[in-house]
Amino acid sequence: MMGSFGLDSICGFDFVGFQIWDTANNMVAVYQYSGGNAGAGGGVSIRGDWNNIPGASGLRFEDFQGWARFGGWGTLWWDRSYLILRGHPAGRLNIHLDPFLTGFTFGANISAGVGRLELTGPPVSVASFNAARRFFGYFNVP
Repeated sequence: MMGSFGLDSICGFDFVGFQIWDTANNMVAVYQYSGGNAGAGGGVSIRGDWNNIPGASGLRFEDFQGWARFGGWGTLWWDRSYLILRGHPAGRLNIHLDPFLTGFTFGANISAGVGRLELTGPPVSVASFNAARRFFGYFNVP
């Protein structure tokens, strides 16, 4: 997870950025998740640690796009978030990341929602990705 923004007051929304790194081919893709939720609170979370995606070998970056469920609870360093990917084509992908690691959360929230995960652009090489992130002052792919 690169970062998230959520606002919850019974009904709310989440906007989250994710990046997926194909370690075998040294390619990186950036995704955005947006969706509605039910919950209470709100906050902004910053980048967390890398998480392995179980069962992702043999998938293309495009396969991760599609309907997803996202939610969790947390504040400051205490966070439990989940992401359940349904992917494309429907029924081919069923990946559960529960929990996955996030960074620091400014605020406090508890929510559960449904939305879509979409590629923001074509996948790029790790070297190109790191060069762009250094230029803009972000962390590199390890």
